[in-house]
Amino acid sequence: MRHWQRWLAPEVQPFFVADSRTWSGINTSTGELTAELRDTYKAWKVDRSLQLVLIRERDFARLPRAERAALVRAQVDAGRPALIVR
Repeated sequence: MRHWQRWLAPEVQPFFVADSRTWSGINTSTGELTAELRDTYKAWKVDRSLQLVLIRERDFARLPRAERAALVRAQVDAGRPALIVR
């Protein structure tokens, strides 16, 4: 069960943003998504000018509400309207 939980809801989630430096105040990392993860996160049509940041759920939860909302809005603007945030 834990394996499926980690697979379907990993602790680190991808967010696509115009400038990753905007989010440097929280614990983020950068990287590339594999083809498999691009499919999992519906990230295959995301504007290539956007930068990928990977954010842990606990760090996302620590952000002030307005910043969380801005980050989620950026995902919708990036073409990821199905994003689900707890």
